[in-house]
Amino acid sequence: MSSDSPTRPPVPVPLAQAPRIYQPSDLPPGSPDHPLSIAPAAFPDPIPGILPFGTVSVFAGAPGAGKTTMLAAWYRRWQLGKTICGYATNMPTGICYVAGDRGANAARLIFLEAGVTDLNFYSPIEDSSFDQATLLNRHVALEIMRAAILAVNPQPGNLLTIDPAAPFYVPGSANDARPVAAMLWALHVIARELQITIIVIGHFHKQPSDPNQRYRRPQDRISGSGAWSGFSDTQMYLVDPEPPHQDYHILGWVPRQSAPESFKFRRDDAGFAPYQSLEDVGVKMPVPEQAYKLLTLVPDDGIQTAQLVATAEQLLGIKRSIVQRYLKELDSLGVITRPHGWVRRVALETVTPSNTADS
Repeated sequence: MSSDSPTRPPVPVPLAQAPRIYQPSDLPPGSPDHPLSIAPAAFPDPIPGILPFGTVSVFAGAPGAGKTTMLAAWYRRWQLGKTICGYATNMPTGICYVAGDRGANAARLIFLEAGVTDLNFYSPIEDSSFDQATLLNRHVALEIMRAAILAVNPQPGNLLTIDPAAPFYVPGSANDARPVAAMLWALHVIARELQITIIVIGHFHKQPSDPNQRYRRPQDRISGSGAWSGFSDTQMYLVDPEPPHQDYHILGWVPRQSAPESFKFRRDDAGFAPYQSLEDVGVKMPVPEQAYKLLTLVPDDGIQTAQLVATAEQLLGIKRSIVQRYLKELDSLGVITRPHGWVRRVALETVTPSNTADS
């Protein structure tokens, strides 16, 4: 070995006590004991057709776009047995979260605000025994990642999120396809060994200002996107609003088992809620802009008319009589219903041409 060969500092935890990372020379690929030969356990898919059990998926977006907030809302919906973007869900046996870019308390607060309390967290930043010098050595990146995963003690059937994976868990540049592929390969092995589902958080490149140079697809903005797409099962993304033409967030996913889809969301202090404009339901006749805004104040489970009127007066600055007029217009268009003193949005999938109006 040459004198200028890189040295390997000690890993942050004694890996001798943890399941080892198999090397290709350890076992032949066809061996029943090889990690890639272990059949997944019979756990249901967290989101059938979209997020299969035992897979490694990527969720990317710009820093601060709200990825953690969106996941917290998903975790809560899993716990309550509710749908996610209209899809049925199956509650994982447990939820684990590895926070790599900040202390776990910051993420804990987001989950607590969403009503999620039963999670296992780990953050190297809060771990006094963690050797920070190892972060500068790409040769131990995969071992550091495995140690962080084992620190949350994931159990079979759990859902694990790594936030984020780059740069510390990638054994090289996050913009280089080979190191990214190596990290995702290692995660597939871990997912099969531990019988868990993994979501990896990634970051977006900025959109170029030149329209001719802009990324055509959101998933193409992920650093090292060729490897992120090729070595993961489902790619998910969250796109920030781009006013004035796009005043909403876009959540999208590209699964291997289903067609790609995207969904519009608005975000406020309470988190994310579906964004539904009159154009989404096929309404083309002119409607005042304030009616659009009034529609966004109606939550998923509806709102009492008196409360909506008061909220509209406070937030939109429109009079009670004008609010009532807009409600009548929205009701006549089939966008809302008003049963017994309540206002409820009509679900997109229930809107048909027979109850929409054309110009």
